[in-house]
Amino acid sequence: MVVGLEIMRTYDYRLIESAVKRGTRFLILNADDMGMSTGVTDGIVRACEEGLATDISMIQTMPDSRRAAGIARKKGLNVGVHIDLTCQRNVGRPLLGEEVGSLTDDQGLFLSSDTFRERMLSGRIDIGEAEREIRGQVDQAIEWGLDLTHIDSNEGVHNYYPEILKIVLAIAREHDLPIRWPDPAHLDWLRAEGILTTDDLNYTFYGVQVGAKKRTLIRFLDGLRPGITEFIFHPAVADEQTRSVTAWERREAEMKLLLDPEVAAEIKERGIQPISFREIRDRQRDMRRRGVGRLKAGSARVRITPPFPTQMAGFFDRHDLSRGVHDDLYARGISLSDGRRTVVLISADLLYVDAKLVGEVRKEVSRLTGIGEDCVMVFATHTHSGPEGHHAMAPLMGFFPNPA
Repeated sequence: MVVGLEIMRTYDYRLIESAVKRGTRFLILNADDMGMSTGVTDGIVRACEEGLATDISMIQTMPDSRRAAGIARKKGLNVGVHIDLTCQRNVGRPLLGEEVGSLTDDQGLFLSSDTFRERMLSGRIDIGEAEREIRGQVDQAIEWGLDLTHIDSNEGVHNYYPEILKIVLAIAREHDLPIRWPDPAHLDWLRAEGILTTDDLNYTFYGVQVGAKKRTLIRFLDGLRPGITEFIFHPAVADEQTRSVTAWERREAEMKLLLDPEVAAEIKERGIQPISFREIRDRQRDMRRRGVGRLKAGSARVRITPPFPTQMAGFFDRHDLSRGVHDDLYARGISLSDGRRTVVLISADLLYVDAKLVGEVRKEVSRLTGIGEDCVMVFATHTHSGPEGHHAMAPLMGFFPNPA
C-alpha cells in the first residue's frame, strides 16, 4: 500500500452510511482480469500490495487463473469473480467445453463480444448453457478457496443482457454477494432484490489513451460525488505472455498510476476514502440476517357491504333506496416492510373517505400494530353501485342483479 493512504478497515457499514450522509466520498479501486496472464496477475498483485488497488476481479477461464487464485488466497486479497463469456485475442475457453457449444466458436474458444451479441439477439445462445457455465465459474472460484467479495463480468455481459443479469442476480442472492452495476439512476430495484452495489461506476478508463490517463483520473477525482464509487483499472506487467493477449501499453500505464505517490496524494488531499467491496458484502449479509433489504408484504380484506335496502352513493335515482350492489364491497389492506420501516395502505370501496375516518383508522392501526400513524395511508376506490329499477339509464348502467 502506498505510504500515507490506508484502506478503511472498520467493516462497520453503518459508519460508512453515516459518513455518506455527511458528504464523504468513498472509492473502490478495482483491478480487473486477474488470471488473464502471468503479467496481469503479477501487476494486479503489485498494485494491491504496493499501490492503491483495493479489490480484484478474477477470471476463472484464462491461462493463469489457477496460479492467480492461489496467490490471492494466500495473501488474503479482496477477490470478486469476473464472469467470462466472451473471448479476448484467442484466450478464454469455457470450463464446460463442448457442453456449452452455443457459447463457443469452431475452435472451442469463447465468442468475440460482437458475435456473442449477434447470437444473443438472434436467440442462438442457449441460456441454459450460459447459466451452467456461469455457475461453474463461481463454483470453481469457491472450490479454489476464494472468499468472494462480489460478482462482475468480463466486458459487462451481465449489464447488457437481461437473460444473463437474471442468472447473475440469482447467484448473487444464493451466495449473498453484491454485484457491479453501471447505472446510478436505477439502484432501488436492485436493492429491493436484497442486492447491494456501489452508488456509481466508472468503467471507461481502459479506453483512455495512455498519455491522457493521469489527467483524466485527476479530473475524475475532482468530480467524484458523495457515496461509494467503483473505478475500474486493468493493471499489468508487460511480460511476453501479456503482450500477446492484450493491449499491454494501457495496462502497464494503469499499473504505474496505481503505484504513483502523486495519485495517492491527490486522493488523500481531496478527502476521498478508499474502501473495499468487502464492506458492501458484509453489510448485505448483515441486512439479510436481520431481514432488511427485500420487501416483505402482507394483505387482508374485510367485507363492508351494508345491509339493504339503503341509500348508496352513486345511485342515480335518489328517491328510492338501493336493494343491492353488483359486487360485494371490501376494505383491503396491504403492509410492506423492508425490515426497517413498515407502511400500511388501506383502500375502501367507498365514494370517498373523510378526514375524520382517515384519522380514526390511522390511530387504530397504530394502536394495534405499533406502526406510526404517518406510515398509514387510507383512501377510497371511488366505487359506485349499480342502480336498481327500470330507468332510461338502466340498459347502460345495468341493474341488480344483472351487470351493465
